[in-house]
Amino acid sequence: MNVDEMVKKFRLRKGPYRGDVSALCLISPRGSLGRRRLLLAGTGPHVLLYDLLTGSLVNSIVPFDGVRVHGICCGSVQEIDPMSSKKESRLSTVLVHGERRVKVLELVHTQSGEEILLKPWRSLPRFCHWIMDVRLLVSTEAKLHHGKEGAEEVMLLAVGLSNNTICLWDLSNSVFLYRVTCSERLLLYSMRLWGDSPGNLHAAVGTIFNEVLVWKLGPQAMAVEDVSRRLTLLRKRAEEGEQVLGEFLSSERVSIVEEVVEPLQTLLGHEGSIYRLTWSTDGLTLVSVSDDRSARVWHGGGREQPFSSQWEAPVRVGPILYGHGARLWDSHVEEKLLITASEDCTCRVWTTDGKYLATLKGHQGRGIWRCVYDPEMNVVVTAGADSSIKIQSLDKWSKGCDIIHSDEHIDSTARGSQSKQEIFTIDPVWSDNFAKRSGYLDSKSEYVRCLKLTNECSLYVGTNQGYVYHVQISENQETVWTTLVSSLGAPVVCMDVFLLDKRSDNLNDGENHPNEDLVIVGDGKGSATAIRARTEAQQQCTWRYTWPAEKERHLLEVFWPRTLEGRYVITADPKGSFLLWRLPSSYICHGESTGNPSSPSLTDATKENLTEAEESAVLLAKGKCAYGRVVCMDVCVDQQLLACGDKQGSVTIFSFPRTLLNHAGCVEQPLELQTLAVFRGAHGISTVTSISFISRQLGEQADIRTTGRDGCVCKFHLGSHSAAENAPQTLTCTGIERVAAVSMIERVEHSGGDSMRTDHRRKVAVGFTGSDFLLWNMTHNNELLRVTCGGWRRPFSYVLGSVPDIQHAFVFVKGQAIQIHRSWFNSSEAALSKADYERATQSLRAQFHGREINSVLIFSSSTIAGASVPGNQSLTIATGAEDGTVILSSYQEGTVEHLDPYLVLGDHVGGSAVRSLALVDRVHTLGTPTYANNSQTVIEDPLSGVAVQSCESCNFLFSAGAKEVLTCWRLLWNPEGIESRADQVPPLADEKLEERTVPKSCKVSSQWLSTRMLQKKRPPTASGDTEDDLLEPAPMSSLVRRLTLQDEDLKEKRTAASKMDDDDHRYLAMTAFAVICPRTRNLVCFIVTASSNATLTVHAFHIATRSWMEVATLDYQGAPVLSIEHIVAPCSTVPGCGNTYMVLTGATNGNIAMWDLTTTVVQYMNLGGALGVKEAVWSVLRPLTGRGSQGGRRRKTREELKLAKKSKTKLAKEPDNEIPESESTENVTYSARDNRLSAETNSSSSYYSSEREPRDQNAVLEKTSPSPTLSLIQEIEAAHQSGVNCMSVARLQLPAEVHSNSAEFVYIVISGGDDQAIQLAAIKLVPRTCPLIEDTEGRERPEDNQERGEKFFDLKFLSQKKIPCAHNSALKGIWTDGSWVFSTGLDQRLRCWKVTPEFSKELMNLDNSNTGQVTESTVSPLVECMTCVIDTPEAASLHVDASSQGKYRIAAVGRGLQVINFDSTMTSQ
Repeated sequence: MNVDEMVKKFRLRKGPYRGDVSALCLISPRGSLGRRRLLLAGTGPHVLLYDLLTGSLVNSIVPFDGVRVHGICCGSVQEIDPMSSKKESRLSTVLVHGERRVKVLELVHTQSGEEILLKPWRSLPRFCHWIMDVRLLVSTEAKLHHGKEGAEEVMLLAVGLSNNTICLWDLSNSVFLYRVTCSERLLLYSMRLWGDSPGNLHAAVGTIFNEVLVWKLGPQAMAVEDVSRRLTLLRKRAEEGEQVLGEFLSSERVSIVEEVVEPLQTLLGHEGSIYRLTWSTDGLTLVSVSDDRSARVWHGGGREQPFSSQWEAPVRVGPILYGHGARLWDSHVEEKLLITASEDCTCRVWTTDGKYLATLKGHQGRGIWRCVYDPEMNVVVTAGADSSIKIQSLDKWSKGCDIIHSDEHIDSTARGSQSKQEIFTIDPVWSDNFAKRSGYLDSKSEYVRCLKLTNECSLYVGTNQGYVYHVQISENQETVWTTLVSSLGAPVVCMDVFLLDKRSDNLNDGENHPNEDLVIVGDGKGSATAIRARTEAQQQCTWRYTWPAEKERHLLEVFWPRTLEGRYVITADPKGSFLLWRLPSSYICHGESTGNPSSPSLTDATKENLTEAEESAVLLAKGKCAYGRVVCMDVCVDQQLLACGDKQGSVTIFSFPRTLLNHAGCVEQPLELQTLAVFRGAHGISTVTSISFISRQLGEQADIRTTGRDGCVCKFHLGSHSAAENAPQTLTCTGIERVAAVSMIERVEHSGGDSMRTDHRRKVAVGFTGSDFLLWNMTHNNELLRVTCGGWRRPFSYVLGSVPDIQHAFVFVKGQAIQIHRSWFNSSEAALSKADYERATQSLRAQFHGREINSVLIFSSSTIAGASVPGNQSLTIATGAEDGTVILSSYQEGTVEHLDPYLVLGDHVGGSAVRSLALVDRVHTLGTPTYANNSQTVIEDPLSGVAVQSCESCNFLFSAGAKEVLTCWRLLWNPEGIESRADQVPPLADEKLEERTVPKSCKVSSQWLSTRMLQKKRPPTASGDTEDDLLEPAPMSSLVRRLTLQDEDLKEKRTAASKMDDDDHRYLAMTAFAVICPRTRNLVCFIVTASSNATLTVHAFHIATRSWMEVATLDYQGAPVLSIEHIVAPCSTVPGCGNTYMVLTGATNGNIAMWDLTTTVVQYMNLGGALGVKEAVWSVLRPLTGRGSQGGRRRKTREELKLAKKSKTKLAKEPDNEIPESESTENVTYSARDNRLSAETNSSSSYYSSEREPRDQNAVLEKTSPSPTLSLIQEIEAAHQSGVNCMSVARLQLPAEVHSNSAEFVYIVISGGDDQAIQLAAIKLVPRTCPLIEDTEGRERPEDNQERGEKFFDLKFLSQKKIPCAHNSALKGIWTDGSWVFSTGLDQRLRCWKVTPEFSKELMNLDNSNTGQVTESTVSPLVECMTCVIDTPEAASLHVDASSQGKYRIAAVGRGLQVINFDSTMTSQ
């Protein structure tokens, strides 16, 4: 291996980058590309090539090193000679520019593999000014020889600079030929070039004075083409060996032609900086977007004149477009269509005459940077700060702009089959002409009460007169009405439809069966009517049965559970009770089939033998929800569970014995369904709109998904249960997904034609935002349908197809008519082709953080999955950003798209920024020393009680952020392919699951555990409340008193007092470790946090009870702490301790402090553990997000409202009066184990408040167990001249030739600060034997050592070194494993340092000398081995995953995320 190859192999290999997409360019689908449509995207220094039709990444290239791509320009596509013998043919020329650099790429087509690649071609010299725009100019000769040899010989490159200058570069001869400068010499914010030759090249520039200048090249530019041809001819002759080399060399030194021109137009009107200018394709229209949130349209004045003179005539001012909520970043104009992109993360579609068409949403973060439009596909491509690239169709808005398509229904043949967006109205058969004309109804008028769509052509209607109709809607919008029920004698109140299985292969008789629906309706008299309707060519009712289900006016809901074979119906009343009914067997006699093999048709002999019980509806079971009316439910027969969601936002789980379905005949007494678990306030105060069981393959544990009108999708987990025992179970919230675009979610639909094609699956949220009905694609974060219908209180219904993007229908009542919005393919669902999927809206790149990333953790999936997973090479990266989200991404080497964000753990409360992350992946046992080579210990799962390996279950991710919010997630291993689906076949009894599914990659799933918020104390009011009173749980008297404090004087006093003590404290840093007590089996995570008010706090988080407690406060008020690390060393000689727990902090004053937490940890774990399991309460049962969960909002009971109304005047005059305790209500309490009702069950006098419960809990804990204050044990003063931004601690790794038994206790502390220096300190923890004092019962009390000033160890400093000017700017991230050190800073450099063997040997010698003093040495501790420019600007942090093979994966974050690979085994060679 030669030296060059070795150096190349040693170089740090930069991996993928996830960050802002700053440039987009569509490649014209002409020439050899055929119908292929390609998109070029610039993200960081990378240029990505996508195929729009397939959504796949074709190729990528890195033209720059650490320079972000600012713009991409592509030339025309050339034809390829099919008879050519070349392996590669150039299709087009691609120009890429960033900062002061320009690179020329070539788009080549390979003859062998039919691949399209991007390859570097030419490079321009570095410019002195920033490059604003580039343009490829093709001369007249090149146009005549288009597609032939020599076409590239006369190509010129126009480069626009920020000093209002344009340079022409001869691309063939690599020389500057021309430079022109506008007479207005000033700096620019933007510049756009238009033209295809030097003669018609125009420039539009946005100046720092908010003006738009239009100017063109001077007259001498016309001669540039001739100079280029002459140089090309001379160069070719020189290459052929002719004697003109001297002439060629002298001609190369031709002086650059320079000119100064005057501007043609000065366009005024903007009141802010002009960030983007866009020319139309014909150059006659110019659009400018600005910081003033407006877009302005300018038209060239001389349209009848030649183009070179059109912008010399007076300019016609077009419309001024307002509507965005923030500044505009980009625009695109295409004939009469105008598109603007803004910082408010929306893209608006207009016509050039100012007509507003639509708003496109889906992005998040700092805004949309770029937008382009493809007129042939009729799609808009947008990209922005969230790293996503979205394709959104304009088909449904195109009719507002008649220049795109003349037909009302768009035929986008390039993207698939024909799509129709139909909007029409159908009049009911009872339509009253007078009411229709006047719009008024009388008491005899009939109107719609219920609607139910079963498919795009079938609609069921229930009216207030008790009529039930079926409406058949044809493709040409014609309707056929059929009356199924003439009159029920009362208004139809509720309706549900059950679709029988229409597939004949599911029936045993092998015959074709008619399409049939089962309809259940409830009326105002409390009667339920079941109808069997045949939906063939002519609709008819084949069976009907009515029975009294509830009292009059008490039947509000009817349900037809999809898993109960269509023979069982559930009815609900307004008090929370529900009844399970079995329909009579006669409904089978009147139908051809039931669509279920377990329910065959009855024979004639069977019909004659039907008993009276079998001919009537039988009440089988009943149940009751304690908190409100049941509005949704689901039944899981396999797990024998029934789940209900009520109107008050709660979820209740009941046992559902399978024997109920096997019971025949009449029932003397209906079975009372036992309540297994209750989750109060699952959706705050909002209604639970849908509930469903998530299928699982193994075990009896159940997962449940709910949606609510708080705009959230919640997931719950029901612990192991046995329905026969009817024992209370644990129902815990495992996560919440908030859909910001949909304020009230009705349901989340999962669709996708092929279950094996994961990229075709869609998760669609159906709901309302204000008065608009909305279909929101949660997979790609884009809007599918928006209909202004008046809100969810009107009768409505919807249906989605396999591809909801292009198959959906929505109906609602508008006035006296029924309005239908339908978009459906003419082809059947089974015939949907790949092109139909491709036509649906795509997201080329997954959405990432839209704002700056503050913290990162990278770890191997084997850390979560355990060492038993073979061939697991995937990495998981956790990132926390300013947008308040924590995202998990997977990284795998060898694939085209390395970095894939796949899971959003959740939002911090109130959108507070995530400042720090900490991963707890190892559990330390109290009393057992933790060594580096310890094997995995078997512990008990803290949530389920099952014995597992510690690495398989005890992996917890903590996030700390602004507003002093702490959140804990549990990380679980989830290999791709093992996740069960409803359509999967369960494994056989002798078949192992591992044999069926071999995961290609391992991804980590999460389970939300708890969130701790800062509990603000209310200032004392005029009513005389003291601070101690406010810490107590608020009684009823305090609640009523707060309702009476509406007086203006009292309000002003409280506002002034709250402003004085309302500090926006935030966490700046955090570290965490876990300890388990072998005696009590309690697993506790200790979290040390640093707040912006210079306070350090030690928190304890109980995993089993999910409760938080403040354990201790670190007495350090010198300056705010920026970085925290911890050490768990096996050097404690105290019996029952095992380890020493030490914390190191770096502050803004440059000092590094050290703290001993051993006494606090041992005392907390041994002496009671602060809280027993029975005494602990839940901190927060669900994440605080969505309506009704923030700010403690709740529904006040009638008793509270009455009491407040009666006492308002009296308490206002006598504020000190107290209400007797007998009149106050008791709160409902929940056990930590079963989360069930354990005290008072009166739902009218109890409530759950998501804010009040943790406030009361923390207040009680603080009163009963005051936290001690600890003092630091050692401090390194002036380690840095300013703030210690980053720090890392690790055991010293000795070279192979050095052996020492004491190396286990030697640690190196690496830190970086604003002074650009790296500080290295080597310390040793020396065990120390301390006599213990025993209490009266003979128990050892290690806390007495601290009272006597004794420590468990001695801290010995071996060395302290500083490396000045380690970076050219402030250090932001540093990491070490004791052998290698990696650092990064604001200079956008990643540096790799090696701990020298000489320094390690010196440390061992100093340790053996036992001098006790820091010795100065000339040995350098670190040697810089290599460095590279990272693609992440404004680096904020880094983290490294080290493998046992000596390979390091470095994750650096800032404005984006990048992974860098380093192999240390190379250097040993």
